[in-house]
Amino acid sequence: MFDMELLERIATDGAELQAVLADPTSPAFDRFQAGVELANLAEAAQAAAALEMADAEGWDTHDDYDEYERRLVRVGSDGTPLVDEFLPSEVAATMGVSVGTATLYLRDVVNLRYRHPNTWAIIQDGELPVWRGRQIALSCCHLTKDQGLAVDLALKPLLGRFGWNRVNACMKATILELDPPQQRPEHRFVHRYRSDNPVTGFIDASVDRSDAILIDNTVGRIAEILARNGDSDDRDHRRAKALGILANPQQALNLLTGANQPVTHPTSQVFVHIHQESLTNQAGLVRIETEGPALVEHLAQILGHNQIKLTPVIHLDHDSPIDAY
Repeated sequence: MFDMELLERIATDGAELQAVLADPTSPAFDRFQAGVELANLAEAAQAAAALEMADAEGWDTHDDYDEYERRLVRVGSDGTPLVDEFLPSEVAATMGVSVGTATLYLRDVVNLRYRHPNTWAIIQDGELPVWRGRQIALSCCHLTKDQGLAVDLALKPLLGRFGWNRVNACMKATILELDPPQQRPEHRFVHRYRSDNPVTGFIDASVDRSDAILIDNTVGRIAEILARNGDSDDRDHRRAKALGILANPQQALNLLTGANQPVTHPTSQVFVHIHQESLTNQAGLVRIETEGPALVEHLAQILGHNQIKLTPVIHLDHDSPIDAY
């Protein structure tokens, strides 16, 4: 059932907050604060309504159901009830988001209610925004229900009273104690992502902590050497350059040791689609496979100093797709 206290608070506090927000004579800070509090109140009520929809069937893992009708599915973690299979689609249509995003929203709401009851109550009291609660639920979604309840109990004295850094530190420490890393399979990866900026890219990695410390220290040392050698870019820019230099071991070794060994640049194969007119005029758009669009003048920056393998292609005269550029 819907939280009647929350319903009453929406009727009273909500009306007062709306009045402040709509009053142009109110100080700007008061209107801003009223907007924040009203948004938190609305999101708490929205989450409560979502939970009520999820609880509508009251299904449990041991219940029988007609497999040819609407099925039950699990969106939450251990210890949470099952929900109607069409609920994520209905929520997605209402929120204007993807079904995946709606499923994650329902997962967090259900987890908060059944695995973090104290956190859920604090959210309903308006002392913690829903998005902060979802961070807690997400961090604990791999835990058992009992472990999630233990984290919830540890955070209860902190939520709404202390800053997020302190709450987050307590949460991580509690999870570490309840679920030591050696109990979980190790996950390592290095991923490269495209950026909205055609001349930059993102690299994300999960490595041994000792390696992460060494990489960070080495990047810092190279960045300092670049500064001593006259590089006037800011520290972040120089550290980004330093990470790129690590991709060429000999160049990095020369900088770190003061050696002067010849540097052999690595070979890269990049497929670039460029129209003859753009190539002739040295202007216009190009398409780099797996990377997306870029300008002709960006090519030198994108290709860097790598050895380039040029692969000519035959242009066949045909109608271009309507979504081509």
